[in-house]
Amino acid sequence: MRAPARTIWIAAAVWAAIFAFLNWWKWISYHANGDFGIFVQTIASGFPAYHNMEEGGNHFGVHFSPVYALFQPLMDPAQTVLPLLVAPAIAGALVGPGMFYLARRLMSPGLALGVAFVALLYPALAGLIFGDPFENVFAPAATVWLLYGFEARKPAVIALAAIAALAVKEDQALFVAATGLFMAWRYRSEPGNRRNGLIVAAASVATFALYFGVLRPAAGGHWTGSYFYDWKHATLDVAPITSPIRLTYVIEVLLPLLFLPLRTPLALLALPPFAELLASPYTILVTNGTHYAGVWIGYVLVAYAYGVATIAPERRARWAVTASLVLCLLQLTLASPTHWRVRLSIPNAHDATLTRVLASLPRDATIGAYEEAYSHLGFYPGAVEGLRGTPAFVVIDTTRPTSYFVPILTQYVHAHPAYALRSDDDGIEVWALHGAPGAGAGAKPRV
Repeated sequence: MRAPARTIWIAAAVWAAIFAFLNWWKWISYHANGDFGIFVQTIASGFPAYHNMEEGGNHFGVHFSPVYALFQPLMDPAQTVLPLLVAPAIAGALVGPGMFYLARRLMSPGLALGVAFVALLYPALAGLIFGDPFENVFAPAATVWLLYGFEARKPAVIALAAIAALAVKEDQALFVAATGLFMAWRYRSEPGNRRNGLIVAAASVATFALYFGVLRPAAGGHWTGSYFYDWKHATLDVAPITSPIRLTYVIEVLLPLLFLPLRTPLALLALPPFAELLASPYTILVTNGTHYAGVWIGYVLVAYAYGVATIAPERRARWAVTASLVLCLLQLTLASPTHWRVRLSIPNAHDATLTRVLASLPRDATIGAYEEAYSHLGFYPGAVEGLRGTPAFVVIDTTRPTSYFVPILTQYVHAHPAYALRSDDDGIEVWALHGAPGAGAGAKPRV
């Protein structure tokens, strides 16, 4: 292995280790969101059951995410969430080598190395990987390696990357289909790559039809797309279609890359993912640092590599890549979509108390909890974020006034005489329903 290739693999390994550690730190200090509990609960229920309490049934009714099936054998034996903290970091790190090998076919190895470092320092990628382990964290690497496979004329890489992308989520079927058709047109004079593109497109259409025609109806549930694009009934954090927030989002995405992706037709591949986000009334979809960015990151970074390749002489290209590196570092430190200060804190005695309190709850009980507590209850099949039915136990942390669910849970237990305070440790209250298994002698209905 030559020096530039060795360098990017070492950098990727360091990057993965750093973000795996940060993800673990965020989780143990109770800064993971409730969605983390959904993922663990879904995986722990086993494939293809894919059940979680928050969605009220099989996860296939909400999203097509077979990628999660890979994690149960790693998580179940030791009842650990560690694979879900490490895997996103590895997936994010793989973007770097993929970008290097692709860029190396377009420019000198040294310049390609610079492009790969821009990818690893790209703020949106950091924000994606440092979030909860949504399916989208696996999309950028699959996208980059898929497009590298076409550029390198490697059918095996194309096949593996396409399968990986299609296993992420149902919308990837649309994006990968568009990619396959675009590549079939781009390489129309090359029978091999033209055929590869058409096969990828056909496989993507078949996956889309399989999910919406067979799997989703069989699983039941409520596909979230019908919620995210319901302009008529949208309520919270909504921006009208004329709002400048969508334009500023695109500018924020392209600015660290000096708008170089726009210099190449490959930027067209980013249009479907961007359309998916920009067409929703909800501002969360166009907020940098959320998992939604995973759908377009790979396409934008690949277009950046092709954009750099259009700059001549190479001296100017090097200056452009250097400027991108500086802008990425500035955004990561001054206006980072990772929100380091909000998502990290030194684990303290209160966190240790919460861990002990949660461990004291019966594993088979129904539990209503606020966001951060639910993120640690994924191996409790009856736990839910907020309320569903009449849970046997309700966990409330009175020291978290900014929580959405704490006021709701507090009002609920105080309004129902059948609940009694089981314990109160450092402001962490556990309320038990009278007669619930494990409620203890002190959990009697209030008079």
